[in-house]
Amino acid sequence: MFTFFKTTEDKLNNRFSNWIINMNQPDSTIKALNFGIFQTKESYTIYLVGSKFYDQSNDDWATNEDFIAANKYFNLTLSETENSDWMSIEKLVEKLITNFINGKHYESSILKKIERITCGFDDGILVKIK
Repeated sequence: MFTFFKTTEDKLNNRFSNWIINMNQPDSTIKALNFGIFQTKESYTIYLVGSKFYDQSNDDWATNEDFIAANKYFNLTLSETENSDWMSIEKLVEKLITNFINGKHYESSILKKIERITCGFDDGILVKIK
């Protein structure tokens, strides 16, 4: 009998995918989503907000909260972020989003319908994903 053990990365991708899949749908006026990141006492947290406007030359568009997900926050655990600096965390979040976009649930998700998707730390430069 084989027991399949998922890696920490697999578990994290699965948790992140479930978060997106179970999210409420923004209305058709939402043009852009931003996965914001901030550090907490224990680890890091990702949050999702949407905007009716997108400006590729000014990241301030992401401060518009025209859409706020009902389950807005996704907490990264200490074991998922241990010994990581903020740049590594930002890359991790970018990878989580990219993995989701390249995965089987993307076509029926809220991310498919959105024109622009970014991620980044509050008060930082946003990484453009889509």
